[in-house]
Amino acid sequence: MKSVVYFENVSFEIRGEREKEAAEFLKEALTGVAKRKSGYIETQVDAILEEVKRDFEVEITMVVD
Repeated sequence: MKSVVYFENVSFEIRGEREKEAAEFLKEALTGVAKRKSGYIETQVDAILEEVKRDFEVEITMVVD
């Protein structure tokens, strides 16, 4: 399992054979979203999560502390 921190209290746990690659891609993509000034961040994050799940064949779980 790999974990990607999005905000200080939100992270995503990634499980699957390609979890390392998926975590790297997800971290990069989420960093890009965080830098944009957009009202559609939730929609963008959902789209990124679906893309990672599909392309890397992994499971992603959001964890809120």
